[in-house]
Amino acid sequence: MLFNTKNESNKFLLILTPSFTGGSWNMFYRFIKFYKKNYPETSISIVGSGKIDKRLENLSNLSSLGIKWFDYNKYVHKLERSPILNIIFNLPLLILITVYIIINFTRISAIMSNGLLSLFPAIFIKYISKRNVRLFPWLHTDLRLSESKLMKKVVKSCSKFINAFFVNSEDIKEDLIKCGVGRKKIVVVNNWIDYIKLLSDKIQKFKDKYRFLNSYKFIVLYVGRFVHYKHFPLYLKVAEKLASEEIAFIFVGDGELYYMVQEATSKNNNIFVLRGIPDDELRYLYSIANITLTYADETYLSLTALESLSMGTPIIYADISVSPSKYYKKIKIRRELVPKAIGFKVEACVYEIGRLIKSLKDANFPTHNIRAKCMEYIKLNHSERNAEVLSNILSIRGNRNDKNG
Repeated sequence: MLFNTKNESNKFLLILTPSFTGGSWNMFYRFIKFYKKNYPETSISIVGSGKIDKRLENLSNLSSLGIKWFDYNKYVHKLERSPILNIIFNLPLLILITVYIIINFTRISAIMSNGLLSLFPAIFIKYISKRNVRLFPWLHTDLRLSESKLMKKVVKSCSKFINAFFVNSEDIKEDLIKCGVGRKKIVVVNNWIDYIKLLSDKIQKFKDKYRFLNSYKFIVLYVGRFVHYKHFPLYLKVAEKLASEEIAFIFVGDGELYYMVQEATSKNNNIFVLRGIPDDELRYLYSIANITLTYADETYLSLTALESLSMGTPIIYADISVSPSKYYKKIKIRRELVPKAIGFKVEACVYEIGRLIKSLKDANFPTHNIRAKCMEYIKLNHSERNAEVLSNILSIRGNRNDKNG
């Protein structure tokens, strides 16, 4: 068990998470960073499972407690299918959370959780103590809880002790309503991007570092975990099929299927892989790319899709939901999630995706106007105003730091 602490004030916000990695945790990190920038006097404590995110070390007035355990994101596709298995897997974390809350209960102003499960100890302690600590689960995946009679009862019972549910799609909201949660208790909060800019300076310097970039006029980018349910094998097959088309495919990330991209790079000169690339360099990659291959759930885009659009690069996303429990059931994304000018929903088929990429290359896509539309879409729909919504509802902050906006 690892404990890392900095100065704390008497009252604090407690954040609970089953993992310090993955898309949902990245949204929590962005919220924490936003909160500390604007309300630096508010203390935050984080309790989670796995290796603590090193980025937290740069934030003041914050403590983090992590229990060494298996990487939740490696098993999430199995855990989402079985609530019982999920509880067993997370039992060490739930015990840690219970002990931590009991010790610090009188000092906790509010508790915010990544998913509903990690909030169970807080709900139980609130029930037996009768103390009015405020509870806020943040749900990022539509698990269709209402389809299970048991889960409907669990969610409805828990909702009596929860002040508000934060969700990132209308589908999750409607699912909770079917479970018996009051409509006014559910707040839809879009994921947000804290950096929106079309990079032009230092582009050549970046290309000189990765010299292969200078050899291609059309670049396709993939950023994410190398796993089945994020369409990684599908997109890798597209790259192999287009090996003779003078199109570079860059895969950024890591995961259990890393061996597949290793084999592909050894056989195809147009496929490249980058691991552990810093955020500032990733922004340049997004800016240089002509298109980003990404993924989505039924009603919302992935964080990598939003990052790409924020840097002015349009996206392609396969029409099968990225949620593990839905991916293996081949549940389709029924509607367009972004304007067609900046995002293409395509059948999860090598031929169709390959055909689209070839047509975009022939059309010298994207134009400067298209890149501008990408950034404008993010500014209108996925700016830090969404983080402000969470801050206002939590209502535990100190004085806002006006210098930071």
